[in-house]
Amino acid sequence: SLSSTISDSSISFTTDGSNYYVVWEKKSGGETPDPGDTITVPVRGDENEIHADVTIDGDTVELHELDFDEIDHIIGDHVNTGIVEIDLTNLDEKITKIELPMASIKHIVEAAEEAHNDTEALQIDFPHGSVKLDDKALRAIIDTAGEETTAILVLESVGTERLNDKQDAALDGQKVYGGYEAYLVCNTTGIRISDFKGGVATLSVPFEIPNGLKAEKFTVWYVADDGTIEKLDTYYKDGHLVWAVGHFSDFIIVYEGDETPITPGGAQTGDNLMIWLWVTIAVLAASMIFFLIFWKRRKQDEAKS
Repeated sequence: SLSSTISDSSISFTTDGSNYYVVWEKKSGGETPDPGDTITVPVRGDENEIHADVTIDGDTVELHELDFDEIDHIIGDHVNTGIVEIDLTNLDEKITKIELPMASIKHIVEAAEEAHNDTEALQIDFPHGSVKLDDKALRAIIDTAGEETTAILVLESVGTERLNDKQDAALDGQKVYGGYEAYLVCNTTGIRISDFKGGVATLSVPFEIPNGLKAEKFTVWYVADDGTIEKLDTYYKDGHLVWAVGHFSDFIIVYEGDETPITPGGAQTGDNLMIWLWVTIAVLAASMIFFLIFWKRRKQDEAKS
């Protein structure tokens, strides 16, 4: 994005050596365009950025085909972060889906390979979380869907209402704090693409740690339809729970600690309860020592008498 000025219906800006420039309208956060309207969203690499056309339809963003020259501009010659990022964070909170053109995704992978740089992942930042697909996962998706189609990527908070009886039974007694569904479906075949053939997807969702609980005790579980549980490596960073997985499915957030959340105005529990317990024990111990000393001196005084 270059600094520019507008005067008498003309725009002036200082060039940066690129071959072409796009004039675009800035949108404020949380925009809700009319159905079918075309707007732009940032697509960026380590140093370069373009603004790609998208169409909004309900909760879905349709990414238009990216020009190959635009993709090459994003990739550049030197990339440090290794990520091409599609930024949807300024769109309405209800956006949970993006339709991706496979031809553009394939060219991103191939352009990175030809440039011999460190680009190794595509990340989609939704208003409520992000999905990062590494190069192996992208290759598996392209091979499965084909490059002449589109695929819809979904990241949605769904709670636990969609779980079947076996899944509910597998979670019985666990402290569940929500659930997410992530999947990718080919528009041509309607088949969900869940096998990344050794590739990895990294998911990140906003999560507020309840008072009295420990961030490191929260874990994301994959619970299969038959009730089989897979605990995923999970960590908490910058207000988000982050986990990596080799397939898409339903994911449940579980607290594995013994603490109980602190409710405002209620009894204190968890770590605070332990602190008060030790204070109480210390006070009782001190009282017992003073009583023994007093009792001993009294006995000595009675003996002298």
